[in-house]
Amino acid sequence: MSGSCNNAAEPLFLFACCLRELFLAGCEIYAFVDHLVDLSSDLKAGMSYGELTVPTIGVYSDYGKPIREYKAKEGKLNKRTIMLWMGDARNNHLPSEEKIFKDLCGRVKKYYWLNSEAKSKWDSGDSVIGSYAPYVSELAEVTNTASLIKFLCELQN
Repeated sequence: MSGSCNNAAEPLFLFACCLRELFLAGCEIYAFVDHLVDLSSDLKAGMSYGELTVPTIGVYSDYGKPIREYKAKEGKLNKRTIMLWMGDARNNHLPSEEKIFKDLCGRVKKYYWLNSEAKSKWDSGDSVIGSYAPYVSELAEVTNTASLIKFLCELQN
């Protein structure tokens, strides 16, 4: 939801809406910039990206805090869970909470990370994607609708 994710935010939002429709009985959906915002009951079919209310003005990305917040919730994670993270992993040099992330990944069946930034920029500047990459089932570059479709098609193979 941060400014650095703008190009991919809308296709990923639409994807989240589709997931919500597919998994009516058990799909948690959150947005964040520096804290979790639960969208699980707010997303509806036909909803537009502009209807989201996630505070972003003057807020800097922090991946560690939402990871800590989700861990504290003791969410519904189990070995049947598929967790999907969407973002560029630009963390403003804040703690990545890699150990907590590793623990969350170890509790689920599959963990996918869709990175909304070009692969050529990963692990440069304040990117911490390298801290998370060893623990995910798959890490994919998803910068637009075409790359999201490509990722989904490759999952079938």
